[in-house]
Amino acid sequence: MKAVVYREPYSVAIDEVDRPTIQHPNDVVVRVTSTAICGSDLHMYEGRTAAEPGIVFGHENLGIVEELGSGVTSLNRGDRVVMPFNVACGFCKNCLAGNTGFCLTVNPGFAGGAYGYVAMGPYSGGQAEYLRVPFADFNCLKLPNDGSHEADFVLLADIFPTGYHGCELAQVSPGESVVVYGAGPVGLMAAYSAMLRGAARVFCVDRIPERLAKAEQVGAIPIDFSKGDPVEMIKDQTDGEGTDKGVDAVGYQAQVGDASKEEPAIVLNSVIQTVRPTGRIGVPGLYVPSDPGGDAAEIAQVGQAVGRPGRRISRGHSVLPTQSSPACTASQVRTGADRPDRLRPGGALTSPRSPNAQRSGVVTTTFDFTEVLPLGPDETDYRLLTTEGIRTVEAAGRRFLEVDPAVLTTLATEAVKDIQHLLRPSHLAQLRSILDDPEASPNDRFVAMDLLRNACVAAGGGLPMCQDTGTAIVIGKRTETVLTGGRDEEVLSRGVFDAYQQLNLRYSQMAPLSFWDERNTGTNLPAQIELYSKGGTDPAYEFLFL
Repeated sequence: MKAVVYREPYSVAIDEVDRPTIQHPNDVVVRVTSTAICGSDLHMYEGRTAAEPGIVFGHENLGIVEELGSGVTSLNRGDRVVMPFNVACGFCKNCLAGNTGFCLTVNPGFAGGAYGYVAMGPYSGGQAEYLRVPFADFNCLKLPNDGSHEADFVLLADIFPTGYHGCELAQVSPGESVVVYGAGPVGLMAAYSAMLRGAARVFCVDRIPERLAKAEQVGAIPIDFSKGDPVEMIKDQTDGEGTDKGVDAVGYQAQVGDASKEEPAIVLNSVIQTVRPTGRIGVPGLYVPSDPGGDAAEIAQVGQAVGRPGRRISRGHSVLPTQSSPACTASQVRTGADRPDRLRPGGALTSPRSPNAQRSGVVTTTFDFTEVLPLGPDETDYRLLTTEGIRTVEAAGRRFLEVDPAVLTTLATEAVKDIQHLLRPSHLAQLRSILDDPEASPNDRFVAMDLLRNACVAAGGGLPMCQDTGTAIVIGKRTETVLTGGRDEEVLSRGVFDAYQQLNLRYSQMAPLSFWDERNTGTNLPAQIELYSKGGTDPAYEFLFL
């Protein structure tokens, strides 16, 4: 296949390289449909890292799944996916803590991995026709398969979540003022993300007129540091106090105002001076351990910069430098922070607030309702419990579903029984695949076989998979055309009660008797029951049991 291959500083070529293959059951191979050039690629291209000839560039990738390993459970051939640039396992200590940019599994001897980047593991880049994605269930984010918003969704591979993560590190909150140093792609996304998080005023510092114009277009206040000290210009507009929060979206190739030379720490020093005492600073900008292409006479070549830690300490700042993570990206996808109606194809942005509102400090936010626990396509295999006690009736020209209370009790009892005794077929299949995995250790196979044997015992209904059965949680959504008699919480609770009376399940629910005393209820009640109404004219009552 063809790929962009690094040869030497300022020289890359489109060469023929080996097409990636499945190397592990958790791998997929993706046919790349969109890939982007990052400023980090330019660091390598210019010889400003320790990158060696032969590396395939590209960590901002989107495409179609073409091959799957036997252990992949959440993806199918033909799925359209975007890959956040950090490669992570999803289960190590750092990943479980949300620090997926510093995974301890994917790059032994180093915290973190990435596609096509120096020192970030053996993962080829995606500026190529095909890309191997390890731990694919964790590293692939599924997108709509209709091919829409290609130029928007590719931003989720790096630029959007990196900018957003800078705001997350700085803990940008509603009503605050924020400074973003750098109005390149990451800086623009950081400024835009700050506004999505409710910031009242966002200053964006750069010297390139086109970038500053784009920053103003999305609602930020442009600051041209070629015309003066940005620290003083921003303090003049904040009553001398400075901003509440700051983001460094530049990194170690920062330049002085007239662009006559680089000064790696100038942005860090400036943002420290711009943010008020005790403010927080997020640093998604890249700082490298060594800069072989830097000025040999400068300490920058060995990854050092002339910073001013005394100023930071004396001002009480919290400075959090790190790269982004797939967890952040996933959060944006699921909460709608990346809504395509606010992102025009080609990267032009529309702001939820007007520039005038930003300058005045008045936040004008539009109402945006998000459904609680929104559901995707339902691919669940169901079994029929009963057809008795359920009927349809016609009234006032509408069709209603009438459900006897006893049916809801039976449903809750059977759901609790299934949850405690049965595993999902996909889970069992994944355990079974460990037995055939050539990389599995004897202990891996022992544990997998033991779990499969326990699953067989539990499926008989005698003993549950786990003795700590937890709180019974019932979430229901129904249309207004479902009739039940109005005692749903009571009859569902009765179903939970019956299950714990009839089955060998441990009672783990405590109830308070006084301010100091509590006791086990002996029935696993009270259950947590949440019932919601939903739109639609077709009668439907949908449940999630946990």
